[in-house]
Amino acid sequence: MNLSKFIVILAFLHYRYKHLNLLADALLNDNLNIESAALRSNYKSFYNLLDEVKNTNEAPLTKVKSKSESFANSSLVKTREDDEFVFLVVGGYRPEKNDLAKYVVSLRRVYMEDEYGFGFGHFCCGSIISKKVILTAAHCLAKRGSITFAKNIKVVAGTTRRLLRNKQSQELTVASVKVHPKYNAFNVHTYDIALIKLKDELDLSEEFVSIIPIASEKPLAGQLCTVIGWGIILEDGPLPDDIGNGDVTIHSDAYCASRSFGFKKDLFVCVSNPKNYEVSSSSGDSGGPLICDNKVVGICSHGMRTGHATIPDVYTNVYYFREWILRNGVCCLTNKLEHIVLAFVIAFINQYTF
Repeated sequence: MNLSKFIVILAFLHYRYKHLNLLADALLNDNLNIESAALRSNYKSFYNLLDEVKNTNEAPLTKVKSKSESFANSSLVKTREDDEFVFLVVGGYRPEKNDLAKYVVSLRRVYMEDEYGFGFGHFCCGSIISKKVILTAAHCLAKRGSITFAKNIKVVAGTTRRLLRNKQSQELTVASVKVHPKYNAFNVHTYDIALIKLKDELDLSEEFVSIIPIASEKPLAGQLCTVIGWGIILEDGPLPDDIGNGDVTIHSDAYCASRSFGFKKDLFVCVSNPKNYEVSSSSGDSGGPLICDNKVVGICSHGMRTGHATIPDVYTNVYYFREWILRNGVCCLTNKLEHIVLAFVIAFINQYTF
């Protein structure tokens, strides 16, 4: 009797063992099939995206409700109709109608564009502050003690898509570059500001290419602003095709000094999104604007890393450099009266300073 029970138990265990092995094999095969399908889907998605870049002006987008409810135009995640995510600025969003993109240009390396195609030469952003002057960061143009030659750069305006030429996009050659003489890359990017003068004027339009006024005062702590650019989404990842926006808050000088090494209150402002620390600028956003109330108040300068949780992004304080911009750019004033008044002020200062 006991022997019979023992044989039955062995037979049962053998059956269960064999059944579990078959089940494990089935699960493994299913996972391999799923993984293969995912890879095929990713490759298909990649080539579909390339086709979209070549053949369309805008990809169909749908809104997903923002996680950051404190902002009126807060961070939105966009998806294509087939539910593939469209990754943009780190933690950022892309509005269906981007009213700020018209102020921003893409700086391109000419040899990269010639070698690999339109969009592959992007290295920094800039702000349109006159028909012939672009405001950007010094570190975009000065590397290892030397300044980039004007002939090696071109400026692209009028498009939100890095990889797409369209009838609104404009490509302009550069006449000269002006880096602030006190710029020091080895001292936390102090005086990180530069101007690019174009050979020809931009063709301005209300919708696609517009001049943004420069700040008339330093932004206040707590003020809500927007960063914008073609920066990477993931650490060491590729640049996106679509320009992206991110909502941020201006921090107090004391807060910035406590969290950013070498912060100087006159030269810099610092920002982050307290509700979503993933919102930040990154590589590729450099030189781009920090926009508050439709004025450029900051130039993307430096930060810790992509989407760092506690370290704010640091921007060059445009207001502090307002006079330098006006002296060297001969531009950027909101009206003719302001231009005349400032000219008299500068002349007066020059007469009695030395």
